[in-house]
Amino acid sequence: MGFLLTLLGLGLAGTLLLAASPFILFYTGKSLVNQKLNPFQKQNDQFHQLPHKSKDMLHQFTASSLFATYVNQRQLSDQAMSILFLAKDKPNQLLFSKMLPKDQSLQIFEYLKKNKKIKSQAIDETVLEIRSLLFETIKQDKQNKQAVMYYYFDELYQDIQEINSMKNRVNGGIQIQIQQMIDKTLTLLPYFEEYQLFEMSHKFKTLIQKDIKEALQLFHSIEPTHHSRAEKEAELLIIFKTILTEMNDMEKQLNEQNQDELEKKFRFLKTKFQLNQEQ
Repeated sequence: MGFLLTLLGLGLAGTLLLAASPFILFYTGKSLVNQKLNPFQKQNDQFHQLPHKSKDMLHQFTASSLFATYVNQRQLSDQAMSILFLAKDKPNQLLFSKMLPKDQSLQIFEYLKKNKKIKSQAIDETVLEIRSLLFETIKQDKQNKQAVMYYYFDELYQDIQEINSMKNRVNGGIQIQIQQMIDKTLTLLPYFEEYQLFEMSHKFKTLIQKDIKEALQLFHSIEPTHHSRAEKEAELLIIFKTILTEMNDMEKQLNEQNQDELEKKFRFLKTKFQLNQEQ
C-alpha cells in the first residue's frame, strides 16, 4: 500500500511539473533574455536605489557637451566612465556603449563585471574626479558657464531651477535682471575661489540660495489686484539694479586685478630674459 502511494505521489508530482514546465521555461527564458539585453541590470538598480545627493548632477552631466569632450579626450577613469554609464537613461546606455571605441566600451564592461555591487564611495570618487576636471576647465576659461554650473551643481542647481520657475510670474524687466544676477554669480564665483575671497563667495551663493527666492516669495504673496503690487515691483527693480551694479563693479575690479598680475608676470619674464642674455 505504501509503495502504491509513493508511486501515485511521484506520478502526481510529475504531472504537475509537466503542466508547469511551459511557465518555468518562459520565466527562465525571459530571465536569460533580460540578462543578455541588460547584463548590468543589477548594478543599474543598485545605482538608482542609492540615496546619493549627486546622482542628479551625474545624470545631467552625461547629456552635456563637456562630458562628450572628456570622453573623447579619454580624461575619465574606468570607474568614472562606468558610474556615468549607469547615470545615463537606460535607453541611452546601449547607444552610448556602441558609440564608444571598442576598448573604452570593454573597460566599462570589465569594471561592471568585476564590481557587481555599486557603492556610494564609487559615486563620491567619480564626483571628485569630475569636479577636478571641471576646475581645470574653469582655470583655462572662467567664462565657461557650463563648467561653472556643473562645478557648483550640488550647491546651486536646485535653487536656480526654483528661481527660474518663480521669475516667470514677474514682469520682463525683473526677469532679465534676475537672469543677469545668476549669470554674474556664475562668472564671479571662480574668481572668488582663485583669490580665496571666501566671504564674497558665500555672499553671492547666498544671493542665489536665499535672497532672490525670498524677495520673489514676498512679492508673490501680494495679491495681483492689490494696489501696492506695482509699487513693490518698482522697489524690486531698484533693489536688483543696485545688486547688479555692485556685481559689475566687482567684476571690473577683478578683471583689472587679473590684468595687473598678468602684466607683472610679463615684466618679470622680460627682465629675466634680458638678464639671461647679458650672462
